[in-house]
Amino acid sequence: MRREPGVALVLLDIDRFRIVNRALGHQVGDEVLAVVAERLLAWASPNVTVGRVGDDEFALIIRSGFDARVAIAYGTHLVALLGQPMVFRGERLRITVSVGIALSDSGASATDYLLLGADLALTRAKHLGGNRFELLDETARRSAVSWAQLEADLRNAVDDRQLGVHFQPVVRFDGTIVSVEALARWSHPRRGSVSPCDFIPLAEEAGLISLLGAQMIEMAAEQVARWRRSLTPWLQLSVNVSARQLAEEGAAGAIRDALSSTGLMPSAVCLELTETAFLEDHEHAAAALAELRAEGMEIAVDDFGTAYSSLLYVHRFPVQALKIDRSFVAGLGSDRTAAAIIGAVIQLAHSLGLTVIAEGVETEQHLRALRDLGCDLGQGYYWCPPLPAMEMEALLRRGNQIDPG
Repeated sequence: MRREPGVALVLLDIDRFRIVNRALGHQVGDEVLAVVAERLLAWASPNVTVGRVGDDEFALIIRSGFDARVAIAYGTHLVALLGQPMVFRGERLRITVSVGIALSDSGASATDYLLLGADLALTRAKHLGGNRFELLDETARRSAVSWAQLEADLRNAVDDRQLGVHFQPVVRFDGTIVSVEALARWSHPRRGSVSPCDFIPLAEEAGLISLLGAQMIEMAAEQVARWRRSLTPWLQLSVNVSARQLAEEGAAGAIRDALSSTGLMPSAVCLELTETAFLEDHEHAAAALAELRAEGMEIAVDDFGTAYSSLLYVHRFPVQALKIDRSFVAGLGSDRTAAAIIGAVIQLAHSLGLTVIAEGVETEQHLRALRDLGCDLGQGYYWCPPLPAMEMEALLRRGNQIDPG
């Protein structure tokens, strides 16, 4: 049935605003908020009320003449309007926003429906990567309900320790295995394999990431400790730690406690963190990482090159390794810029005493280019995909060399 024009609520959130604050300072962050407010007020018509409802979230109430067709036009325009460059102290900055829109519904309390609907639409826009708008229609409603059910299922899976771990070797360029990276895996009883790209952000949003992270460290460390005792006494373990996990109170103690019962020495563990973890809570991250480093653990920057990359802040943290993001490695052989960027990163990292690991090595061409550029270690399907523990153990029993193919 066609919806009559009515009232709408628009919720708008600045994507990754905490990173803007951390990377550029709170003063620039405040100036960004002021520019966003000015643009919204200048754009708003007399039937539109604009307000700020959170640190970086704004709300617009449109009181009449609003239907799905108008909503699409409004959403498209808002994303484009706020994505236009801003200039601060002579420097250009471009932000992106996520927008959620809900129309009034005669079948529910208007206020309740609009608040819930706009929030669900905003959540969907952010889940899909941001820099977009979403209108709460039947597809979005079903997606939101499915997402809520998946969160409940994940909570049960974490409580019941149903998630597992796979291992992918990190190797020298002659195929010698030096360590394994632990990767969380979730086999859902109805949905099948759920991508970590879906359930890790969900665990962060649901407040489950610390418990999930501790379980992954414990499971992986127990397995690697067994392999070190029976097969490979030199084997190292790399395990991912999320920004949210690191930012929580007592993060270092929780990681240390998860490791303590496994028999694996801290010196055999490397904690991998994305650049976001360093930027979102600079002081807390520095203190937690310094404590973990003092225990003997190594620290690596994962997916290097995908955020506000700076070897200067890497130098300020107790970091021993950089992992070059697979997006750069994929361009080797066809993109001169990729090779130039990787070469520059390797040279600068080596000058700081850091080990460089390339992710996403898939071809002989990748291997040769990285070896020629002086990269230290590699990881990827060229040598081996992530494997369940039993298959990884079978590989280790054959020796510490991997023959590609």
